[in-house]
Amino acid sequence: MQTITKFKAKDGREFNTSDECIDYESLIDRVDEIMNRLPKKPELEGCGFENGDGFIQHTKKNYNLVKHDLLKVIKKYIKHEWVQQTMDDDSVHLSYVGRLIDDYMLRPINSAWYRLMCIDSDLREWGQPYYAINPTKGKQICLNISE
Repeated sequence: MQTITKFKAKDGREFNTSDECIDYESLIDRVDEIMNRLPKKPELEGCGFENGDGFIQHTKKNYNLVKHDLLKVIKKYIKHEWVQQTMDDDSVHLSYVGRLIDDYMLRPINSAWYRLMCIDSDLREWGQPYYAINPTKGKQICLNISE
């Protein structure tokens, strides 16, 4: 019989070494710190927010800070031209970097980036990317305003 030691991060992911787990948990903490600048998503009855029952309005300044800081974190893990292009050019669709995040299986960044992909060109955050692409399909109700 052989004993196997694993290290479990706070989100359940398992690692073979404590250093890998500590590094991963540092990533979780950094992403949480960045995303805490955005207001919490509303908890509407059922899945109302996710189903287009309104949006959260963001300011350009706050959205850009969150996006830029997330991209700086992403750049540490993914060396690809799409990351820099997304930093430099607001017209680059977020799905390019989203695809890279999926490929690299960066779970904490993936959930944060998904939230950014739910924000439309008027900086309204919807409960899913469908409404960011099709904002007229959602209820035109502002649920709160970020600072």
